[in-house]
Amino acid sequence: MGINLGYGIQNQETGAAGFSATFELNPRFRRGSLNLFAGTSLQSDDNRLRAVGGFKWSPDNTWVIGNQYDGRAQNPFVQYLFGNNSVGLLYVGARRLTLTGGVSF
Repeated sequence: MGINLGYGIQNQETGAAGFSATFELNPRFRRGSLNLFAGTSLQSDDNRLRAVGGFKWSPDNTWVIGNQYDGRAQNPFVQYLFGNNSVGLLYVGARRLTLTGGVSF
């Protein structure tokens, strides 16, 4: 269990930067790991607190599937992890497919 504070450079739907704070639960299993998260987000385009949440499942710590609710829409995704980096596909609002990339530090 933990708390995650974040800052996003770009929001997929609006292009707005934003802050988030989530509580996270990370149970481990024989095969894989699960991440459950819930919290709030504040995006610079409307300055409203929104509820956010979702889950990520990784069977091998290389591939990840999940869904995130960004306060506006459900966004299913798949990611490939390598080192501190990731690439993936995000189905924004279950309407538009987009390529994602990330770095963890």
